[in-house]
Amino acid sequence: MELRHLRYFISVAEELHFGRAALRLHIEQSPLSRAIKELESDLGVQLLERSTRTVNLTSAGEVLLQEARTMINGAQHVRERVHAAAQPDNEPVLRVVVTDGVAQPKLMKLLSQCRVSTPALAVRLQDMTAEQLQESLLNQEIDLGLSLRAGDETGLCSQPVWRDKVSLALPVDHALCSLESISLEQAAAHPLIGYDGKLCPEGYRAIELMLDTQALAVQLTISASGHEEMLLRVGAGYGIGFLLSSHPEQFLPPGIVTRPLKGCEHAVITYALFHPTGVSEDALQLLKHARQIGLLD
Repeated sequence: MELRHLRYFISVAEELHFGRAALRLHIEQSPLSRAIKELESDLGVQLLERSTRTVNLTSAGEVLLQEARTMINGAQHVRERVHAAAQPDNEPVLRVVVTDGVAQPKLMKLLSQCRVSTPALAVRLQDMTAEQLQESLLNQEIDLGLSLRAGDETGLCSQPVWRDKVSLALPVDHALCSLESISLEQAAAHPLIGYDGKLCPEGYRAIELMLDTQALAVQLTISASGHEEMLLRVGAGYGIGFLLSSHPEQFLPPGIVTRPLKGCEHAVITYALFHPTGVSEDALQLLKHARQIGLLD
């Protein structure tokens, strides 16, 4: 079993589609299918249930998905520790973890400000689940985390840095595009795309919390494995998706537009999480930039 096999499996498990997973990995579909079969043969279990139309995880596949993410993150951590040890003393490294759902445009602004203000500081980004982030912070394996979930119940310290309203993503030719803003009731008359609670837990939680504040009971007809699949399905005309209002249209694929969600005052909060013993001067500087971005927006 190689890390390559695990990366391939994670992509298929998150996309639940070999074609999209191959596109995401920038490889052909046949070597991807072959790698999954090799992994199943090596482990001696069936990981995926395949049909002509669908791909689903078996119970063994669900376990492997969690373990594979941990192993890939662990390998990345080893790589970063080795690289950090090889860095000259005057080149500090700040280890930052981001969970799903965090606004990418704001993250890009944050990295840009850090690059300009502290060019000698190397910021190493890593994706983790909220649970993995909390464990890594408690073990002091990373310096800072950005998540849609506060760390109060875990013994970690957290500060809110960004607040985002929820917007809607629509195909450019959708009937509701003529409106400047769209109510949830208007949107609910069309198929709505949410997030899978296992594959995209923070995105799922953010949308569920928003829907809980609304008087209207809404049925989500499609569960996407993540932000990319949601936009893919919106662009293909499957329905209307949810995203953060800070996501400008120039960051979206062609053929997709956004509209404010009328009458919804609920805000999705992004938190900076850190160890209760405190943070380094470099991490404090990054926190300062993050809060400034929040104030500007």
